[in-house]
Amino acid sequence: MHAHRDICVTAQPAVLELGANVGAAVVYTTAALDGKEIEIKPDDGDWDGSHTAVRRRPAGPGSGLQFAALFFGLRAGSYDLRLGDDSRRIEVSGGSVTELNW
Repeated sequence: MHAHRDICVTAQPAVLELGANVGAAVVYTTAALDGKEIEIKPDDGDWDGSHTAVRRRPAGPGSGLQFAALFFGLRAGSYDLRLGDDSRRIEVSGGSVTELNW
């Protein structure tokens, strides 16, 4: 278990390094999940506490805000995501960003 300070964070634009065998994933959520942590693991691995938080993110000029978690530096392959008892599977491809609506 680890602690996080309860602070208000709005994520800033991200620069991702993508390559032949490295990708990223963006998980879009509702505002109800703002600040919640989504865990990730390779489908053949164990849950080790790797996670990222859902944050408010600017959606672009005139588009308001969206809520999303960003996972970057992922080796191409299948991953399991979980938040509490809810889970999803994603397939990450090298050189691209996989998007998922939670």
